Amino acid sequence: YTGTFLDDYNVTDRLLIFLGLYHGLLFVKYATALFVDDVPGDVTIQLNRQEFTENKLIKLQQDDVIEVDLDLGSGGPDATAANTLRGPKAPSIPDVTIHDKDDDVVYLDYPGYENYYRDMLHAD
Repeated sequence: YTGTFLDDYNVTDRLLIFLGLYHGLLFVKYATALFVDDVPGDVTIQLNRQEFTENKLIKLQQDDVIEVDLDLGSGGPDATAANTLRGPKAPSIPDVTIHDKDDDVVYLDYPGYENYYRDMLHAD
């Protein structure tokens, strides 16, 4: 089957229409590729987490230094760190520890974890 809607055009006009439509579709394809991410956000987060863990555990990268202002006005400049930390305005120091075991999240669809919670209850 061939259409008859371009029968009124000569060969040169048909070729120009074809090339215009072809390049228009290419433009739409590349414009769409610019605006749609190749990697979903959750995959990016997991890749960053994997890189962080690899740097810390395999490459033995040092932890970041967290600066905590221990002089909060409660003990003056002569106050020791221990006294300042025990005071009412003690700073909140974030816990950046990487633990060997993480029980907070269990992927029940992963093989071997079907009976995880049952085994945890019987272990106690």
